[in-house]
Amino acid sequence: MERPDETVYVCSRTGSLQDLPLDILFGIIGHLNPGDLLNLSRISKPFRDLLISPDSSFLWRDSRKNVPHLPGRPSFLSEPAYANLLFDYHCHNCLRAKVRVVYWEVGARYCSNCGETFFHNSDSIQVDLISFNENALFPIPDELISDIYNNSTALFRHKPTIEKLKKQWAGLVSDDQCKEAINEYRIWKDERIEFAQACKAWQSRCKDELTEKRRQMRKDKMEEVGRRLEKLGYGEDFKFSNRFYSVESHPLWKIPHIKQSKPWTDGAWKKMEGKILEVMDIPRTDRFFEIRKTAIKPRAQLLEDVLVSWRLSVGIVSPHTRDLLLIPEVRSLIDVPPNGKGSEAIPVTREDLEKLEPVFYRYLREWKQEQLETIAKLVSVSFELPLSTSLFSLAVSQYFLCSTCCDTIAFPDVLLHRCLHGQRFSYWDHKDTYESVINNLTYSSNMPTLECIVLADDLQNVIVAYGQDPRTATADEMDALDVRLECIPCQSDGVFDAFNWRQAWKHYRFTHNSYYHYRKPPSWRQVASTYLPLIKELESNLISNSNVEWEKRGWFSAHCPKMLNFDSWYCFTKYDKYAELISHLTTVHITHDPTGDDHYSNPWWVENYATMHYVSLIWQTPVSRQLQLKLAKGEAKIIDLLTGTVPVNASSL
Repeated sequence: MERPDETVYVCSRTGSLQDLPLDILFGIIGHLNPGDLLNLSRISKPFRDLLISPDSSFLWRDSRKNVPHLPGRPSFLSEPAYANLLFDYHCHNCLRAKVRVVYWEVGARYCSNCGETFFHNSDSIQVDLISFNENALFPIPDELISDIYNNSTALFRHKPTIEKLKKQWAGLVSDDQCKEAINEYRIWKDERIEFAQACKAWQSRCKDELTEKRRQMRKDKMEEVGRRLEKLGYGEDFKFSNRFYSVESHPLWKIPHIKQSKPWTDGAWKKMEGKILEVMDIPRTDRFFEIRKTAIKPRAQLLEDVLVSWRLSVGIVSPHTRDLLLIPEVRSLIDVPPNGKGSEAIPVTREDLEKLEPVFYRYLREWKQEQLETIAKLVSVSFELPLSTSLFSLAVSQYFLCSTCCDTIAFPDVLLHRCLHGQRFSYWDHKDTYESVINNLTYSSNMPTLECIVLADDLQNVIVAYGQDPRTATADEMDALDVRLECIPCQSDGVFDAFNWRQAWKHYRFTHNSYYHYRKPPSWRQVASTYLPLIKELESNLISNSNVEWEKRGWFSAHCPKMLNFDSWYCFTKYDKYAELISHLTTVHITHDPTGDDHYSNPWWVENYATMHYVSLIWQTPVSRQLQLKLAKGEAKIIDLLTGTVPVNASSL
């Protein structure tokens, strides 16, 4: 067997850079910047001798031309010293590395520790110079200020410069010498200031260019990620995520391997592909959610149009649209595939949804029964009474409190309280994406049934003051009693206010138990029967005023049932003027000729106005402006305290 030819290894000699001919060496040096020349001068002594020589200044001068926008060399720095100031990142005193702060005015680069050592507070320096010679204040370079401490507003001056000034000033003997020295120093100072401004502008420009370069690098990296994700089927998801994130804030940019500056190899991509796809699952889910929401929204709005007429037939106390959308029969028509695709192939018409009215009636009965049972249990447990429908006729069950928003709520409005479907919605508050879509569309979420509702315990005190038992007294019986109450702590000289049981409870809630109007607990006293005929006359005026006030400000849009909204937050607003309601109907709901079916009023608002106001009896004058208004509206009277009648000259008081 023949042996293969032996490989011959030839040792070659690498030529030394310093052995190159000068013309070639100078040609190479001509392409370097001052920082490269500075490093080259530190390689060996021959190079140092060559480059530091004054005869080689043209090399440094030409190298500065390779740095765009670099300021010219100042007269107080040599070429190597200027290059060292610009491109060497060591402290000029302790040689600490990676020092980025340059004090251009004094031509030095100091670390934080050396900066505190070489700079002094201007006040202390001025005192020192004043003690030496008052005229020494003139040449102090006020503009040579550097902030040694972050965000510091104190003025600092360079200690070596000040010491040099002191020595120079000490050698002057005549006034002419002092004036000449001051003028020379001002010229020197102006040159340094001009140099510092130019260097700061160049430094700022370099930072901006570096920032833009890095931004472009990140952008190129993310574009490459997008191209690779396009091949993996995640292109649309990547574009969707770019709507919400900049390059720097994108979740993908937090993956360490993506930040590497060198181009990716296929192997490097394979290593981080799993992590990238894991991150992209979130925007894919978000995109499917938006697609599904966009497909469901017109169907849900069509259902709401159907529910407008249905709600008018069943009354205002009806389930929230969110609850109706979650009924299985309704969901089968409204819902679309998880990715939203194919929804156009299965159109849903108004007739299809109108066929679901029997389902709505069935759910209404179940919903009312469940809600009423919850309220009945609340009253039953509080007073240890058996469960029955008669509990809703009790006076204590006419008003409730919300532990979440502290609102006072009448029955049956408590079944529609906003906190039961509050605006605490989230995209992902349910594992069921359909339910999350519905929450997002209706600006609502589900809360355990009436969890926030509590019984108005303080109402019991009012019923007891009426001389009735809270366990048995009904609302009708309380309304029929010829009893009125007076709040003793609120009684003022010359006037007392008379409350029925509803007004008394509202007075307690908003006067004695209010965050802004805290007072001591009320003590109730029944008003003497002598005053009752006059009080009832005033109360009839109060009811009339309530109806007038309601006509002025009590309108709701029937197209925006209570606590329901798809597109605008103001749809369940009470409109103070009829013209505002008509404007809302014609602009938002495109109802050109509004009729009585397009709006409604809630009678409870009339009762609410009447219970928030009360009548007053006055026996001393003059009276306050508020009482004058009540007198003008017929809600107060001036009386004779002894007889309980209106005096003959009351109108002139």
